[in-house]
Amino acid sequence: MGFASNFPLKQLSNFTLFAAGLPHDTSGVTRLSSDVNNFAACLNEAARHAQTGLLLFLPPDLQSLADGWQQNLLNAANANPTARFFYGNYFWRGNNGDELQTVRHDLGDITEREDWGPAWAVRVEWLLSIGGLDEQHFKAAFYDLLLKSWGDKTRVHIDGAIAVVPARKPMPQTLPKNPNSSTPVVAR
Repeated sequence: MGFASNFPLKQLSNFTLFAAGLPHDTSGVTRLSSDVNNFAACLNEAARHAQTGLLLFLPPDLQSLADGWQQNLLNAANANPTARFFYGNYFWRGNNGDELQTVRHDLGDITEREDWGPAWAVRVEWLLSIGGLDEQHFKAAFYDLLLKSWGDKTRVHIDGAIAVVPARKPMPQTLPKNPNSSTPVVAR
């Protein structure tokens, strides 16, 4: 586990960095002792280390941070002092360059699917004040965060993109089995 080889550590040199599952010491990164497979425990441990500010979640395959990401995030946090959670658009980097991916932020109620994108931030003081995320049922950590951060103006979609990540490869589509064959047919 850990970061992809081209993770943009230099873009984050002025920040306190936390990571789980690092195979070796990485200069400037605080290694978390929590189980890398327990996202809730990792996020809670990072919040305990940080104690204050915004805790930014970045995927290990991050290619770059988008231009203006920091100012956009800070503007959103300052304009929304009671907000708990911040998320924004992102870019997919592929062979043809960067393609903007917009996240959905127009939910009517909690039963609708929300897309936070691959990078988002949570207010550390709030996360600590609620006792963090449920580490026992860690497979539902994102849903736990969704429920705990739900409220009027508590989750804020920031203006602009935050991250650049690799474009997703299309998933092969499995078609119904051919009645004359015992193996599934995979469309590529």
